[in-house]
Amino acid sequence: MLAAKAGLRAGTVTKVAFSLAMAALGVGLQHMFSDLWPALCERVGATLATTVMCGFIPASFYWGNSLLIGWRTGWNDQSSPRKLQPGKGPARENYFDGAPLVLLNTLVIGPGLTLIAEPMWGASWQWWGFASAEARFAQVPDALTFLGSMVIFLLVEEVGFYYGHRLAHHPSLYSWVHKPHHTYTAPVAYAAVYAHPLEHIVVNVAPVIAGPVLLASHPATAAAWICLALIYTTNSHCGYFLVPYVSPEGHDWHHEVFNENYGVLGILDSLHGTDTRYKEAMRRRDKAAATSK
Repeated sequence: MLAAKAGLRAGTVTKVAFSLAMAALGVGLQHMFSDLWPALCERVGATLATTVMCGFIPASFYWGNSLLIGWRTGWNDQSSPRKLQPGKGPARENYFDGAPLVLLNTLVIGPGLTLIAEPMWGASWQWWGFASAEARFAQVPDALTFLGSMVIFLLVEEVGFYYGHRLAHHPSLYSWVHKPHHTYTAPVAYAAVYAHPLEHIVVNVAPVIAGPVLLASHPATAAAWICLALIYTTNSHCGYFLVPYVSPEGHDWHHEVFNENYGVLGILDSLHGTDTRYKEAMRRRDKAAATSK
């Protein structure tokens, strides 16, 4: 039991450390993007600048982290002791079979949706009482405001992703909308958005950009948040225990059993009881680890 509690504490420490590291990265990214924003606006205009900053730049983070994880895991080395589902997943020679659809989603669908959402962004800053985009975006939020925004963004994403994801599992939708994503019963990082384009719009992208749009956030804030969200989703689909990332076993469990762990944070899974078997499996694992020592 003591070993199990020690394991739990170690897992908690890792999560806290990873969260702090992601927060620090987000603050740094916001600062970097705030310097880039005026130059982009001057060169291509505010609308296209928003698409570049909130669409194409985050896509580069998505692919950068995916390829880094792929390289670190030996392109799904199925014999690795760090692999959550040993012996499962695509073979090395088939690793990138899903790349065309993922490229479509990350380089066309995602940026395209940020372009479409730009007028809603405008309506939002008007609702908040700003006369123009220039007035709203004249000052980049400080670090504390940025971190407060991240909390709201996470909660909005949890609600949007959980219920959208559960809806995609409905029998009337699953076979033609969500089943492609579950082709990977043992997922790999780059296939995190291997999904039907309709699902990608409704379930993946909309919950992530909804928070910045609702708060009329500065594009630098939104871009930093989207980059963090994409780093997290590639990690949650990597299929391995990897330092310094948090364990992806929660979402890996969803790919293995299909009907649990729908959310991002676990809040709504706990509320709706869609994590019962997962929690029981973790308790059995911790108990076995404790008694084996």
